Amino acid sequence: QTFAAIDASWRREDMNSFRPAEQYDLVISSYMMNEMSGQSRDALIERLWAATGGMLLILEPGTPAGFQLLRAVRERVIALGGHVTAPCPHENACPLDAGDWCHFTVRVARSRLHKQLKGGDVPYEDEKFCFLAASREEVSPCAARVLRHPRIDSGRITLKLCTPGGAEERMVTKKSPQFKAARKSDAGDNFGS
Repeated sequence: QTFAAIDASWRREDMNSFRPAEQYDLVISSYMMNEMSGQSRDALIERLWAATGGMLLILEPGTPAGFQLLRAVRERVIALGGHVTAPCPHENACPLDAGDWCHFTVRVARSRLHKQLKGGDVPYEDEKFCFLAASREEVSPCAARVLRHPRIDSGRITLKLCTPGGAEERMVTKKSPQFKAARKSDAGDNFGS
């Protein structure tokens, strides 16, 4: 597969005083909004969206508080005209009940220094995170998103899904044409209708 060369530049800004002079194809905010006050955060969301010409990607810790923050950011970005690209397969109100939260996990390699600082023995750490990807363009969302690790029983797999109709548990049996996809799925994956 051949990829075209792209012209990319990185900008570092003080987010309290950041005022975009132009729009960028991709704007990323990572692990910082949870450290800001509500009013400062709301103003920052508007400035980040104003700087977004294509896609805005926001990552926060995969905690209940991080999710609640992203839930509010999601509502604000939609109100500003953004279109949710991921993880949600819709732009309706979030269907998760209080006490539940949408988060994903990625395995991160630990350096020797990282292991020493964290007092860890294993060469990796499973980092939980929440994210929101929003676009200026309308998108075709996935049919459903797997919210939790699938529960595998004999002859069936139970998936907790976020769908345009709300959160649901779907049981996929061996006889289903979706069984192979369900067996390979994991939290965060798209899942067909």
